[in-house]
Amino acid sequence: MDRVSRQLELGKFSEKLQYRIRSMPNRIYLANRSVSSLYEYGDGPPEYYDAFEERTFRFAEIGVEAIEINDTLARAHGVPLLDRGSWNPREYFLGIMGKIAARRDEEQATPNPASYWMLPDVPIEELTARHAKLTTDLAAAMERQKGK
Repeated sequence: MDRVSRQLELGKFSEKLQYRIRSMPNRIYLANRSVSSLYEYGDGPPEYYDAFEERTFRFAEIGVEAIEINDTLARAHGVPLLDRGSWNPREYFLGIMGKIAARRDEEQATPNPASYWMLPDVPIEELTARHAKLTTDLAAAMERQKGK
């Protein structure tokens, strides 16, 4: 054990902080299960887009939580912070989560988008006329069948 590990016994932390620290392995396990489920039952090959997106989102959440725990440990218990230079991981993770959340919100707003590019632009009047002609032709064909 290094010097910091020996000095910081988990029992010295508040119950809330202990819970947050001890729940990290479970959060990782749950994230892996969610991603595995999407690899198995999601969009599938060759893209696996939903699984990659879920993995990115879940582990960004875990990253934000780890940063918050690290900041709390540094503030309250003197644990040294890493020098990350100009990189701000919290900002990076929150940015990724924001983009994914916005895309998911957009998807929720249009759950089953119509593929209008596949459908011809036919006015309702023409469709009504086609239906009437089809009904007439079908009735005539049925009459011919009865006559045979």
